[in-house]
Amino acid sequence: MTTYAELEKEIRHAGKVLMDYFPGTAGSGTLEVSHKEDESPVSEADYAANEILLAAVASLFPGDGVYSEETPPAEGLFEKERVWIIDPLDGTRSFIHGKEDFSILIGLSVNHVMHYGVMYFPALDLFCRAEKGKGASVNGSPLGVVDGSSFSTDSIYVRNTSIQDERFALQGKMDSGYAFYQLASGGIEGLVIQLTHHREWDYAAPSLIVEEAGGCVSDEAGNTIPYASGTTAVEAVCASHGARHADLLALLEASN
Repeated sequence: MTTYAELEKEIRHAGKVLMDYFPGTAGSGTLEVSHKEDESPVSEADYAANEILLAAVASLFPGDGVYSEETPPAEGLFEKERVWIIDPLDGTRSFIHGKEDFSILIGLSVNHVMHYGVMYFPALDLFCRAEKGKGASVNGSPLGVVDGSSFSTDSIYVRNTSIQDERFALQGKMDSGYAFYQLASGGIEGLVIQLTHHREWDYAAPSLIVEEAGGCVSDEAGNTIPYASGTTAVEAVCASHGARHADLLALLEASN
């Protein structure tokens, strides 16, 4: 039976390829960048990493579906039991500008529930992984959310929403994938991402890692998020240390 360890070798390989393209790296040259219909950037590095990950999944897990940011979904994809949700380069803008908080995000949804996830930050040498019911780790050490009973000032990260509250002061100061890492490792206490440009591949794997680190993830109404279902009902992803998740939802509702 194929193990996740074999896939993780390929994820690290994809990370090495990203670093070969990373601006400022010796021999990186000029990075070719274009724009999608929504004006978001995409680079040749995105495509190179995507090819590696798609090939790895096809070889190691034949028959599984793939839902990737850089690949059109196949017909019948969301009817499959097992679907890999992939962002080969989360934080393309960060990458283009030489910021190091970009990542590879990849996870497995089984019947619309996340069962495995990886967040890999090649420039920071951080490899986070989680399996459902088995906890989360970074570079082999356990991850854990902060043991908080409330939300402190400047402790909640938000994207694409203007919440007027001192606790929501981390307005886009890091890439969203890295924000999930900060939450899972106890660096921040919560996050809210309004889904204007973000899609499932931006939060599927990170959500499992946060949950396995002891946190809580839901939509804006507190509902469990279904993955690889083909639905677009989720308006915002809300994640927290879990102790007062209802308070996070209330703060969000009060700001709208």
